[in-house]
Amino acid sequence: MRLALFALAFFFGVVSITPSIVAIIVGLAAPVVSYLVAARRFSGKIETTEARDLWSESKAIRDWSRKRIEALEKRVQELEDENEKLRREFRDRISS
Repeated sequence: MRLALFALAFFFGVVSITPSIVAIIVGLAAPVVSYLVAARRFSGKIETTEARDLWSESKAIRDWSRKRIEALEKRVQELEDENEKLRREFRDRISS
């Protein structure tokens, strides 16, 4: 940090730190810090309590979906069996 301040002071021909150098440093550092904070916040990583809530909610959704799919598969099989039974009855009536 000292080296950066010295380089800035040398560049501007100033030996001591003046308010203008401080303003330039803050002006350069503020966007970098803002970017780093935003990158951390929106990186896809979530806090532990949020993660636990999201995982439990997603597990509940997966469990509900799995049960729903199993129930619908069973219902589809029942309807296919009934359809086959009706088809046989219809063929028997036509052929007799």
